[in-house]
Formats: sequence, C-alpha cells, structure tokens
Amino acid sequence: MTEGASPDIATALQPVLSPRHRRVVGYEALVRGLERDGETPISPVSLFRGAETDEALIELEGDALRSHMTLFSRKAASQPMWLFVNMNPRLIEVARYRELVPAAIKEAGLAPHRVVVQMVESASETGAIEEAVTHFRSLGTLIALDDFGTGHSNFERLWTLAPDLVKLDRSLLAHGSAESEKALRHILPNLVRLMHEAGSLVVLEGVESQQHGLAAADADVDFVQGFHFGKPSLMSEPGSDSVERVREITHRFSDHLFTRMQEEETCLRPYRDAFARAAESLKHTGRLAESCGELLRLSGMQRCYMLDARASSSGNICSGRARRPP
Repeated sequence: MTEGASPDIATALQPVLSPRHRRVVGYEALVRGLERDGETPISPVSLFRGAETDEALIELEGDALRSHMTLFSRKAASQPMWLFVNMNPRLIEVARYRELVPAAIKEAGLAPHRVVVQMVESASETGAIEEAVTHFRSLGTLIALDDFGTGHSNFERLWTLAPDLVKLDRSLLAHGSAESEKALRHILPNLVRLMHEAGSLVVLEGVESQQHGLAAADADVDFVQGFHFGKPSLMSEPGSDSVERVREITHRFSDHLFTRMQEEETCLRPYRDAFARAAESLKHTGRLAESCGELLRLSGMQRCYMLDARASSSGNICSGRARRPP
C-alpha cells in the first residue's frame, strides 16, 4: 500500500488435500488485513471497502498477490504444491491482471505452473473471462473455475473455458438434513463425473465434517478443502492433523465401501438366484410367465420380457404386482 494507507497486508493459507494420495497438494491464499501494529486483524470486507477507486483496488490486489506468492515461494518452493490465488472480477473487467500477475510471479521467483488462478463467472463479462483464460494459459498458470454451482455458473461455460480445475461451491454441502445428504450422495458423483469428462479436476470446498469427507470420497472428488482439514491461518503451514484427517476419511471410506458392497450383495442375491432359475426353466419350457413366476413375486419386481438377437422386444411381457422397491 502507499504511504499513509492504514492497513498492512497479510496472507492466510488454507490447505487443499488429495484424499487419494493422502497429502496436501496446495494452499489457497486468502488476503487478510492488519492494523499498523501488525497484530490487530481487519476483516477482508473492511479491507476491500477501503479501496473505493479502481486504482486503490488494483494497488491492494497487487500487494495481496505479492504477499501470497512471496510467502508461498519462501515456504513451499521445494515441494510439489500449487498456490491457489483469487482473481478479483474487477481486475478481469479492466484487464489489469496482465501486469499484476506476471510481476508478482517474477518477483517471487515462482514457476508459473505452480500458480492456480481462481476466477468466478459473471453474467456480463464472458468475453473478458475468456480473454483472461487465454492470457493465463499463455503465461503458463493453471485455471480454476471457482464457486461452481452458484450465481451464473453453467455447463456451457465449463465446456467453453475448459478450466484445469473446478471448485464446487460449499453451498452444495450446506444443507444438513438427512434427506438432503441422501440427495447429495446421488447428485454429487454425477456432477463430478461430468467435470471429469470435461477434462477438469474437481475440488470440493466447504468440507466441515467427516461425513462431508466421505461424500467427497464416494463421489471420486480429486481434492478437498474446508474447516475439517484446516481453517485459513496466518501461520506458514497448517497443522499435521490435516493429513491425518484425510487418512481417517480414506480408511473410513474403505470400511464404508466394503459394508455397502456386502449389503448390496445380500440384497441382490435372491434376485440373481431367481433369475438364474427362471432362465434355466425358460430354456426347457419356453413359457415366459411360468418360468418367471418366482422372480415376479420378489419385492420390487415389475416385469419380465424377452429380447431377440437385435435387442428388440418380442412383445411377450409378464408384469408383476410389486410396488417400487425400498
């Protein structure tokens, strides 16, 4: 900041971890303000509220980027980790990132591929975001689409921007009811699968409990971030319990997966056995209704029918009286 500006800039780091590899893969850098005494914190909202003009905001963002990258370079230069930095939408609108980001990277002596630039979509600045993505790619940094699932995020922009990473917004985990948690277990894997098919790695933000971590593991999320593993801290590194909590979740998930497979096997065994007997009976008698009688009496069975070699129905259908399975 210029002389006379009251706050100092500090960097808080929050770990981003890989459940699969059980280690920290990077840190998100978050700007924090300190009074001139260097100890009294200022909220980020108050800090940015003081930047009333574009030039003041650009100066503040430049100071923050230098703080983030200098600290990261000093503490993690020899480790294979990423630094996640947020890009203010206003900087994208006025294209001042073109000077600020390369200057901060050069000053810190960082390799550009160690930096992940996080951008939030907006309704009116699609062209500016696409230009920024092109610029950062030419610079050699990675691109992350932040807060996906809120605001103006959509899959069309995901295909267009083709980010290296997508950060799913914490709001996906914000609803704590058992019903919403069950829905999440169904929706999240499909959402992650779409991101993977688009060529992006997935970060799930807002992981605040072991249950959230299990949901992330169940959905094959690549990376996790949240208070369960570590809050943003002005300390140079998070505590070792971050990695230990990832290990606990992966161990717990292994047990959870084994239990679920056993439950599914117990549930499906009667259907498989009855199906095998029906097929054997049909081979000898050729009578579908008679052969499938036992199968159709099982809970949840709705109909049996035969397909020909071209997978077309023969029209011979036997319906059961079962209701929807539990």
